[in-house]
Amino acid sequence: MAIDTRKEEARYKPYVLRRLTDLEPYEKTERIQNVITEKQLKDDVFKNVEMLFYSRSHPSLKEFKGYEDVEDSVLGYGISDYCGRVCSESGRHELIEHIKKQIRDFEPRVDPDSLKVEYAGADVSIRSLMELRISCVIIAAQVNEEMLFISRLDLETGNTSLTYNN
Repeated sequence: MAIDTRKEEARYKPYVLRRLTDLEPYEKTERIQNVITEKQLKDDVFKNVEMLFYSRSHPSLKEFKGYEDVEDSVLGYGISDYCGRVCSESGRHELIEHIKKQIRDFEPRVDPDSLKVEYAGADVSIRSLMELRISCVIIAAQVNEEMLFISRLDLETGNTSLTYNN
C-alpha cells in the first residue's frame, strides 16, 4: 500500500496572528515563516482557539448601544467573564452559545456548520468545574480534518484549560 506523501508535505499559509507574532523576540533577525505543515496548521488552529479561551471579552451590546459591530471586532475577542456563574442548564447554554459564536467569528478555518460545543459534565468533587467537548472540521486548502478540544472551565476561580488530540 503506497503512502500519499503529498498531503504530509503540503504547505499552508499561517493565520495572520501567527505571522504577526514574534515567537523569538530576542533574536536580532526575523525568521518569517510563510508556509506551515498540516500539523502546524492544526497546532495553529488550536493556539488561536486557546487564545480565545484565555482572553476575556467584557463589552456587551448594552454598553455599546447603536454600535452592534463592536461585538464582532477585536473588542469582543475572547470568552466573556464566566467567573462566579452557576453551572445551571440555562447558564451552560448561554456560555456554550457564546463560545460557538467566538470560534465562528474569530477562527475562519473552522467550518461553522461542523462546530459542536457540548456539555460533557461537571466534576462532582469540584462542583464549579465544567467540562466541554468542542468538535469541528478544519477547512483550509486541501485540509479537511476533524479536531476535538476538551475545555475545563472553573466557574469559581475563572481558570481555563484547553487540550486537543493531534
